Amino acid sequence: MYTVRKLFPDVYEVANFGDRKDADAVYTVRKAKCSCPAAWGRKSCKHVSLVNRFKTYVKVLGGLRL
Repeated sequence: MYTVRKLFPDVYEVANFGDRKDADAVYTVRKAKCSCPAAWGRKSCKHVSLVNRFKTYVKVLGGLRL
């Protein structure tokens, strides 16, 4: 399971949770650039797409506070 939260304008944090209480991995996405190892040398990764999907859901729902 992934959680996405907004830290600052254009800065998001994506956390990956498994079976444990603590997060397995936490990545920072800044302006479509991710800090995960999969994004090194590539333009984007799945964490960037999760953040983009989160942004569209917030726009559609409109009532969510960031």
